[in-house]
Amino acid sequence: MLTGLTAIGLLAASCGGEAPRKLTAVDVTGIPDGNATGAAFSGIYVIAAGQVEACMCSRPSDFCSTVHINVGRAFTVTQTDGRMTAVFSTLPDVTYAGAVNANGSYRLGVALDKPGDLEYLSMYGRIRVDGTGRPTGMDTTQEAFVDSTVFACDEVKGSFSSDYQVPLSP
Repeated sequence: MLTGLTAIGLLAASCGGEAPRKLTAVDVTGIPDGNATGAAFSGIYVIAAGQVEACMCSRPSDFCSTVHINVGRAFTVTQTDGRMTAVFSTLPDVTYAGAVNANGSYRLGVALDKPGDLEYLSMYGRIRVDGTGRPTGMDTTQEAFVDSTVFACDEVKGSFSSDYQVPLSP
């Protein structure tokens, strides 16, 4: 089903590259909280630009030719102290969860394990802030491992920048 990849928009045509980094459940679950405090990074962000960095898929053989970053896709970031989540507007049932630090660095992950669909998804990077500490955007790398009845990818990796749009309503 390729749920998580479509959530972010890693679904241009850049395939091949160095040996894949094959994500496991350990990479994307049980991420300890970071050292940030408060909720200043919470808000709605929109992907502004990005690029595919690696794609190693065996099924279907032409899948990598379809991989791209979905510019314009919105996602909601929620911060509670050192804990952060991200949910993409197109898949509200998939929640990336993990750590955020006071310097804006973050690491989130999710493991999806359904019959016929195993996915390990990771996103990490840094939240950009202005001189007052308010968020202006995010720089993100996203990686995925997928083994489903439709797709088999040892690695899909992309990077994107997103712009901060609005804070979350209280």
